[in-house]
Amino acid sequence: RRMSLVHDVSDWVDLGIRPVLYPLAPENGGKKFVEKEVDVGLALDTYATAIAKGASIVALVAGDRDFCPLLERLSANGIETLLVTHPGTTSKRLEEAASWTVSLHDEIQKDPDLCTDVFGVFMPKAA
Repeated sequence: RRMSLVHDVSDWVDLGIRPVLYPLAPENGGKKFVEKEVDVGLALDTYATAIAKGASIVALVAGDRDFCPLLERLSANGIETLLVTHPGTTSKRLEEAASWTVSLHDEIQKDPDLCTDVFGVFMPKAA
């Protein structure tokens, strides 16, 4: 079944996941919009929330090594981290900073219904 992003976000909220949305910054006279400092904002918000809520584990779906300081700081505070990766897009340093890593691609290969069951997204099975 296919679901809209709005429906997906609503489901995430029902599961206790708090989506954080950052506006895109206008560039080139407003003809183009780009992401600016989103990684820093996400890292700061994640760290503050983890500390304030007394989290024991934080899951991060990312590949950018800009998140290494976040994982290192969480670890220094006794908070374990799960990094969800995608092949070829994840910094080796980021993987090393995480307590555990799991490849979303590998999990989908093991269970093709995972995307439908978890994310509500239809993924055609490989031939």
